[in-house]
Amino acid sequence: MLLRPARFLFRLAALAGAAWLVAGVLTGGWQWRHTLEPSGLTAVLLLAATLSAAPLERLLPGHRFVAGVAAMRRDMGLAAFGFAALHMAATVLALGRLDHVIQGLAWTSIWTGWAAFVLLLPPALSSVPSAKAGLGPFWRPVQRLT
Repeated sequence: MLLRPARFLFRLAALAGAAWLVAGVLTGGWQWRHTLEPSGLTAVLLLAATLSAAPLERLLPGHRFVAGVAAMRRDMGLAAFGFAALHMAATVLALGRLDHVIQGLAWTSIWTGWAAFVLLLPPALSSVPSAKAGLGPFWRPVQRLT
């Protein structure tokens, strides 16, 4: 029963963090490039926490904290995708023009980011309950794509 307030607070914190980054730009205090490091780092850390749930369950079966992390896996994964999407949008907005985005693909850090985002897209889309029901037994392989 304690998990529901924790999930609510996690979701609220994730939304507040993303809103804080966007508000920093919209109020004129930052440029889009200033949101790149915090949004990218947050996405990576949340993805690492999400992916660590299954190995932790195997290492520490029945541990209360691990069970809580495992129960919040979907929320953490979707938050990771949300921050990754914010990071990608901020990258495009920081570069400013489509030709600059395309030229940026010459840098390894840019195309690896796009590749990672494309790999996160199917699991994020299949996390929607209707997509999960529609995929049936194929849902789990799509989730394991990450």
